[in-house]
Amino acid sequence: MAGVVIFSRRQPIPTLALLVAVPYLITVVGMGYTRQAVALGCVLLGLVALSDGGMRRFAIVVLIGAAFHKSAVLMLPIAALASSQKRVWNFFWVGVVSLVGGYLFLFDSVDTLWENYVEAEYHSEGGLIRVLMNAVPAILYLLVHRKLSLGEQARRLWWWMSVFALACIPLVLISSTATDRVALYLIPLQVFVFSRLHVITNDTLLRAYIVTGVIVYYTAVLAVWLFFAAHAHAWLPYQMYPFAS
Repeated sequence: MAGVVIFSRRQPIPTLALLVAVPYLITVVGMGYTRQAVALGCVLLGLVALSDGGMRRFAIVVLIGAAFHKSAVLMLPIAALASSQKRVWNFFWVGVVSLVGGYLFLFDSVDTLWENYVEAEYHSEGGLIRVLMNAVPAILYLLVHRKLSLGEQARRLWWWMSVFALACIPLVLISSTATDRVALYLIPLQVFVFSRLHVITNDTLLRAYIVTGVIVYYTAVLAVWLFFAAHAHAWLPYQMYPFAS
């Protein structure tokens, strides 16, 4: 996923950011959810643009992502919420774009989506765990965001991403499959927070402990998924066209 690489390059330790992305963002989403993986890659590119104040670029790439998976449209309001200047104007045009995007990609499917994801009571195994994995960096960010040396635009962006990640906790109890799918777009929060958590301190040794802790944590996440996930067998060994036997 090119979006993962570009997003990771914007973090203080790009290799650490990639390591955080490997267990779920790359291994499960990138290798398993073909259309939504493309949509998420577009969202990652959009988040890079939005952190730099490029709201129009964010809206454009998210709409491109929505052409692959309709759910990406739900990320459009983030642009207005993250704005730090001309907020009334930004709320207006982002609202218009969101309505247009919703009309083109989502509104005609609302009834079907509600029936399939809520009324049918589909259950995603591990949905709560994945939502909680987003909630951990969300809580950490809300606690230490003032120490991360972020610009106003980026600080607002990731504040709202954290709020949405926490809001998914009660929602996953209502509809685990729908919430699990939407929460995929919040996985970048894990990459962002854990790849820069070490900057909250100037103590070199403590920074090393934090980075090591992140590495151990995500190594454990990947190991647990590979050994205990119900569908992990489909990835062992992973085969990709045209190399699949």
